[in-house]
Amino acid sequence: MDQHRLSFLSSVAMFANLPRKELEEIADDFHIHTYASETTLFWEGEEAKAFYIVAAGRVRLYKLSPDGREQPLFVMRPRDFFDIPPLLDNQPHPASGTTLTDARLYVIGRSRMVEIMQRHPQVAGALLPYLSKRLRELAALTGDLAFTNVSTRLARLILIYAREEGKPTPHGIQLSWGLSHRQIGYLIGTAREVVTRSLRHFKQQGVLHSEHGRLVIDDWEALQELANNL
Repeated sequence: MDQHRLSFLSSVAMFANLPRKELEEIADDFHIHTYASETTLFWEGEEAKAFYIVAAGRVRLYKLSPDGREQPLFVMRPRDFFDIPPLLDNQPHPASGTTLTDARLYVIGRSRMVEIMQRHPQVAGALLPYLSKRLRELAALTGDLAFTNVSTRLARLILIYAREEGKPTPHGIQLSWGLSHRQIGYLIGTAREVVTRSLRHFKQQGVLHSEHGRLVIDDWEALQELANNL
């Protein structure tokens, strides 16, 4: 038994309450796949064949309009699992999924995952609070896109990543998120050029600066004010 795989899966919310023996049986069914940044995992409307857990990197879920415009939904981070709806209704993918960065995923067949949920009610039960969390995030995102400007959405995104991954330095809070301006635009529903202009404006205001290709937050309070600007 791969102890690293077992340890990782036991840290994922939906498997956290399983006895070790049962988890060992499940762990054998997962396969580890590595994907380069911006690799499409599946398209909206396609038959759903797998269930995914993020081990490393990030994956973005989004919808496409008929004219090709993207509507961001969620960003999946390590220990997040996704493509839940097809497990419950056996319908096609409700959204598209693409790696936002280089990513390593644990992947299991959809039908096998359904069997696991049927055999282990506690696994299925763990989906409920997770789905509730995602619905709340989706409601917040809808409100942001409808009622806030790009600068506000960008400031909120920077705050989220800074709280999760920010590293305090003598020069400010350093953010090593590894995202291009185009990828940031995907996440806040705007074009790369608009992201570039907004970041330039933040720098001119003294909110942040770039250092060796990384963002450094100089004025946390000012960034919070920008994030609260409706």
